[in-house]
Amino acid sequence: MIRKSIINEGIYKLGIEKVSLSKINKMESGVLNLKIKDWLEAMKISMRTLFTGERILCDFVFSSSNSIRESCFSEITKEGAVLLFEFPEVVAKVKKSSPERIFQHLGMYTAISDNWPEIKTIFSFESISASRSQALNSMARLSESVRLLLLDFESMIQKDSSKTIVPGGGIHPLTIYSMNYLTALADYGNILTDIISDWPPPAKSSLPEISFYSLVSNESSAAPISDHISQLILVLVCKLDSKAKYYKDVAVLYLFLANNLQYVISRIHKSNLHSLLSTEWITKHKVKITKIILNL
Repeated sequence: MIRKSIINEGIYKLGIEKVSLSKINKMESGVLNLKIKDWLEAMKISMRTLFTGERILCDFVFSSSNSIRESCFSEITKEGAVLLFEFPEVVAKVKKSSPERIFQHLGMYTAISDNWPEIKTIFSFESISASRSQALNSMARLSESVRLLLLDFESMIQKDSSKTIVPGGGIHPLTIYSMNYLTALADYGNILTDIISDWPPPAKSSLPEISFYSLVSNESSAAPISDHISQLILVLVCKLDSKAKYYKDVAVLYLFLANNLQYVISRIHKSNLHSLLSTEWITKHKVKITKIILNL
């Protein structure tokens, strides 16, 4: 059919083609980044013009026959829609992903989530339910991947073995990196809330009993997203405590802890993290800083 070839060609010109998991696993990071960027743009254009326009056209031309309208629209768009919606699922299956890859996965999840009402409307026919199912499958796979990448990020902090001593008890590179990561995550707060909503709360016993941790509580909150963000920050704080022990001067040790925790609190205030963490949580940790300073 001519209309089907037009849709398929349109999808292809937007940079979307059939890609296997094995091929993506072999791609260089830069190439995959471009593929994801192309997909995000293709998703936007396809939903705004390509598929929407085709549905409007079919509804108009075949308004007198529901069955013909459905069969024609399904035949014309099914292949292209499934091809478009399956790409995120394949990307989410990539075996080796750095924690930073989470932002691309969140971006793709957001793109499908934001367009879900339109996807349900445009592909409402039962004969094209595979398109809706593929979109949902991709969201489910991306959700799973995001959770795993969050665990990888936590593990990366815990396993950091650098013995870098920042002169004068300044801000440690791990603190800067971790807070950059967390503040960027906070920009996806609503999406993360959906993804983490049914995720079990972090185990309280998962953090070591070390000196500075005794000053920090990890009580559970009402929101799962708050629990998990708090957990990641506490893991960072515990790691900072262990790094503080490399300072031979006790005064500089406490200065290091105070400076780094103050940096954490400051980044929380200046980002969307403050809306994910309770005011009570932030206030309590300001008290921790005061306690440390009193030890100087």
